Amino acid sequence: METRFSSLEDRLVILENKNPTIASLEADLCDAQQHISTLQNENNIRDQFARMNDVEISGIPITNGENLFNILHSISAKVGLTLEDRDLDSIQRVRRLERREGAPGSTTLDSRVPAIVVKFSRRLVKDQLLSSVRARRGLTTADIGVAGPALNVYVGDHLTPGNKILLKKARKLKMDLHYAYLWVRDCKIFMRRSDKTPVIRIQSDSDLNKLNKSK
Repeated sequence: METRFSSLEDRLVILENKNPTIASLEADLCDAQQHISTLQNENNIRDQFARMNDVEISGIPITNGENLFNILHSISAKVGLTLEDRDLDSIQRVRRLERREGAPGSTTLDSRVPAIVVKFSRRLVKDQLLSSVRARRGLTTADIGVAGPALNVYVGDHLTPGNKILLKKARKLKMDLHYAYLWVRDCKIFMRRSDKTPVIRIQSDSDLNKLNKSK
């Protein structure tokens, strides 16, 4: 019996010695996760800054022999803005990447029609186009001479995959919490409960979690 008690005491001592090690490992893991999150956020900020002169145009189907420059000029003319060749840096169709939630850095190709991404040579011209599109309040493929049924055309900031996921989550939370407004301006996401409440900038999941807890 004494031998059994002695063996049990030895095991307890071993477990007690392991507990500080486990706690230390858990703390190290938490620190590492926070560091990774910080690095991912910094990388996302850099990627978004590199897109500050870009707009993303979606909703326009691909046609044989299409001329993206003509499509862009048709859009700008429809909203009352004159573009010159020197205003453009590049324009191309880009397959959209869909970042999978819960899998940091993991992306898959989006099955939707590739968007048109325009990089302007000046931020001012990009802002003028977006302002003109917003003022029109609605644009379709029929408005710009694309054959086929009239499909909605969307022109907006070219967000990073991470910010697109954040916007998607914010859109769901807006519905769940009955917020009145959700919008993107200068590649930043904003929400507002009503005309009488302050504007809230959404920069990360933690901002959404705070809103969810305060409901």
